Amino acid sequence: MLLKSLGVILIAFVLFMSSAVIYVLLEIPAPLPTKEQLSQVKNPEASILLDRKGKEIDRYYVFDRIIVPFEEISPHVIETLVATEDARFYEHEGIDYLSYPRVIFKTVLLGDRTGGGGSTITQQLAKNLFPRQDFGSFNILINKLRELIIASRIEAVYEKEEILALYLNTVPFGEGAFGIESAAKRYFDVSAPDLNLPQSALLTGLLKANSYYNPYRHFDRAIQRKNTVISLWHDHQRSNIDLDSLKQIPIKLAVEGKSEKKAIAAYFKAYVEKQLKDILQEIGKDNELAPSLYTDGLKIHTTLDYELQSMAEWALNLKMAALQKSFYAHWSDSKPWDRQPDILSRAVRSSQAYQNWARMGLTKGQISDSLALKRSMHIWSDGAWQQKNWSTLDSVKHYLMQMQAGLIAISPKDGHILAWVGGVDQTAFPYDHVYQAHRQIGSTFKPIVYATALEKGISPCDYVKAEQKAFKEGDQEWQPRNADENYEGKYSMTGALMESVNTVAVKTLEAAGIDETVRNANKMGIESDIPKVPSIALGAPSFSLFEMTAAYGTFANEGNFVKPLAVLKVEDRDGHVLWQAGPPEPRKVFTKKTAMLINNMLQKVVDEGTARSLRTTYGLGNNLAGKTGTTQNNADGWFIGYSPSLVVGAWAGCDDPAIHFRSTTLGQGAATALPIFAEFYRQMNKSKSFQNLVNSRFAPLPDNYRQILDCDPFKEEKSFFEWLFGKKKDKDEKAAMEPEKKKTKWWKRIFGKKEKQK
Repeated sequence: MLLKSLGVILIAFVLFMSSAVIYVLLEIPAPLPTKEQLSQVKNPEASILLDRKGKEIDRYYVFDRIIVPFEEISPHVIETLVATEDARFYEHEGIDYLSYPRVIFKTVLLGDRTGGGGSTITQQLAKNLFPRQDFGSFNILINKLRELIIASRIEAVYEKEEILALYLNTVPFGEGAFGIESAAKRYFDVSAPDLNLPQSALLTGLLKANSYYNPYRHFDRAIQRKNTVISLWHDHQRSNIDLDSLKQIPIKLAVEGKSEKKAIAAYFKAYVEKQLKDILQEIGKDNELAPSLYTDGLKIHTTLDYELQSMAEWALNLKMAALQKSFYAHWSDSKPWDRQPDILSRAVRSSQAYQNWARMGLTKGQISDSLALKRSMHIWSDGAWQQKNWSTLDSVKHYLMQMQAGLIAISPKDGHILAWVGGVDQTAFPYDHVYQAHRQIGSTFKPIVYATALEKGISPCDYVKAEQKAFKEGDQEWQPRNADENYEGKYSMTGALMESVNTVAVKTLEAAGIDETVRNANKMGIESDIPKVPSIALGAPSFSLFEMTAAYGTFANEGNFVKPLAVLKVEDRDGHVLWQAGPPEPRKVFTKKTAMLINNMLQKVVDEGTARSLRTTYGLGNNLAGKTGTTQNNADGWFIGYSPSLVVGAWAGCDDPAIHFRSTTLGQGAATALPIFAEFYRQMNKSKSFQNLVNSRFAPLPDNYRQILDCDPFKEEKSFFEWLFGKKKDKDEKAAMEPEKKKTKWWKRIFGKKEKQK
């Protein structure tokens, strides 16, 4: 009786399906894809961001998918997939008519769902490639019939292996992974060809319901489903291997939440994304359509060095952890907003929560109550996300006290960006402190002033008095001050740079010419606004770390500026070059002589001046030049150091300049930014990979250049009697100063403190 009933059901089903197919072909409102269109099917594929050696940095995607050919998929995946989803896959032509009795009998009547439904792999592929549409009353019927017709056409166009590859590159596996390669990486940190049987079975099992069987959330369910798949595989393969032993093979997942791990070079990735918008538009001019960064599987070759980037991130995070601890201790007795309430009120009004409540029409009292309400929230603190029971006001205060930093490393010869760290964590603080942040630059601008003076013919040994002088800035008079309020004596260029003497820098700017200095700064790649006022000598303007570091590359590159470069070339998914960067185009800014003289002076800054802690504290013996910078109230700490092969810039401070160290000893660039540079260089020194960078040396100065610099960095002012009877005394003073230089540089101890600016 049961068989007779089934026969009637089947006949009715066939007649119904035949009628429905005719209806769909005649009445279907949406066109079916042709065989030609099906032959050109491409899955949306993630674009890969690569470092200069071809190592993957990250991906750009809507769906995290990397396409792999059939040959690069583990046979275990193919076998478990076919056994579980479509046992007669190699026998049908897209529609498995013989499966319908099984579905009706086993699944509908007996309720056994282990073997899957009636849809073949090809039908599932059709549904994935051409998602279902809304057809009104006959929605389910029409969509199902469309899939049957498309499946038949797919089988006519593709070989079985191609269909399997298309399917496995299309399906979602959960955890944001689309396609078998991404899934293998996400769950097991292996590639698709390396998946073993238990791993393949677990991934195949996810296709039934990837959230329900997610091994990170429901491990027992996932293992049970995996064992079901292994049983189906065992039966389908007619394997002689003991089934229980197969099920007992241990399976180890990649680190839980691997998909959410902190990405390397996240700030660099965001910068490159902006650069690619213009590049892809340029490619589109030569093609009918510009390629998509998120779906076309592009390969983006960049200048970044993965290993160097890892060192840079490690160095910045290490030193910022210590600096943050010091900052908290420094403010343990009070908070910046205790004396300046506007700091906190301004931050509260800028918060997203406050703005949302204001838009909702809440009163000030209601907003105040909401700000104080405790609730569970994720807070970034001490280098990681943490769960806290805090109020919104607590979180605003916490983030106000969060110190930030940036580091960028550039090759001065070709402009290649080798490392880029825009902050302590890009997920928590997406604002990039390398490129987006423009902060007052402090004394890092002084070398540009002195280089301009040299170009004008001013001698490095033309001494300039440290005494104060008033300068006109608009309608106001402005008088620069030295860090220690000492205005005695006079300095050579080397001495003034070594000890960052403000009064001498402004007088030198006046002699060199403000207009010419600004022009040179612009030629060095600084595009930010530079007001033509005397205070620019002390770094009153605000530039990005990106600009300042690239500008210093001019000194390292014999006076030639090369624009920083991030993207080397763009390839399509098949490896065809779509765009390639041209060769570097150096721009002459200073003569080689000027660059060599400045380099020598800035080497003295490292050896004996404000950056001498690189030698004394951090033990760096590398041939380096550099300059520290500290702005008003220690709001910004800078250090830019370089060799002929590498320029590294570092900045540290709080996002709100009103929040800073109250002590110059703690807040100066030599104490905040310089340690990041130092730790980065220490890591490079340990690595065999970068010996060419760390061992790079400046060319020796020719004798005639040495003579130009052959003068004492500092001289005391002479009284009338010293002028009258000073010849012998001058010799005695010079002789007396030599041993002092070799010992502790007494004249230097009075400087190197807080750099003041207007």
